[in-house]
Amino acid sequence: MTEKLQAIRDKYIHLEELLADPSTIADMDRWKKVNKEYKQLQPIVDAFCKFEKTEADLESARAMLATE
Repeated sequence: MTEKLQAIRDKYIHLEELLADPSTIADMDRWKKVNKEYKQLQPIVDAFCKFEKTEADLESARAMLATE
């Protein structure tokens, strides 16, 4: 599951780069298509980032408990 989410995040980053690319900006139809896909992936990527942070926090808490 994590691999799929990482692939989605990689695609999201690629789309973000395309949105900043002058050739994409010059082609309004392409820009709209890329922007639409980018917006669709945004909630998934945001949730995955929160998940990763929570996992890291949990691991830190476990490490603190193990040292006591």
